[in-house]
Amino acid sequence: MPQRSHPSHGLRALDSRAVVAQVRAMGRRVVTFSGFSAAGYADQRAVDADIVAILSALDPARTIVCSGATRPGIGRVYRLAKDRDFRTIGIVSARVLEDPGALAEDVDELFVVADTAWGGRLADGALAPTSAAIVAASDELVVIGGGEITRDEVEAALRAGRGVRYLAAPMSRAAARDRREAAATLLDCLGPVHAQVACWLATLRAAPARVPLLPHPEPWRHLSVRLTDVPALLPDHDHDAPRAR
Repeated sequence: MPQRSHPSHGLRALDSRAVVAQVRAMGRRVVTFSGFSAAGYADQRAVDADIVAILSALDPARTIVCSGATRPGIGRVYRLAKDRDFRTIGIVSARVLEDPGALAEDVDELFVVADTAWGGRLADGALAPTSAAIVAASDELVVIGGGEITRDEVEAALRAGRGVRYLAAPMSRAAARDRREAAATLLDCLGPVHAQVACWLATLRAAPARVPLLPHPEPWRHLSVRLTDVPALLPDHDHDAPRAR
């Protein structure tokens, strides 16, 4: 049975394949929201509005909303999703058990992955078990800003044939300064996912033979793209999660 998120005591970690099997057994399309967590957003209200707009186009009867189970930043999706009658799940590293108070309160089912990392790529290039589970359990990723872990999951999701939608949103300047130990520029605030997406977009636009991505016709802060043509740019990688059945 899926693990309940609250109360947090008694939770046990499962391997990533077991987590994916349980999520897929729910029989619904899984849309995972990723982005900044502890770093927060420069304008959380604007991010909330973006989330609501995306949720409004989804069917609660057929869709499960997933995220990383913690409260800050992108974790706001849980409250917004529950207000709209979505079933919600969280997939998170066992490291969260060190501080269960960080868990979001509006998660219907919590899946804890046996993992010593929070996610992202390990030293050997493989995805950490938590990130592997998130990619394999998801049908689509909605990515709003995001750091290194989210960047690695986006690349793996594209390689695995998942749909990925990216919206630009800067983290708080305070968080960016903490990361750099220096004054934060606007580019620093946009984060690693934005830097990677910008690189992909520039490459696609320089290659006329490729189908171009179509960004939102407003400035960068409203950038919204579906990363449909990016997989052709990605090198082969032996360690990524297999496609979920």
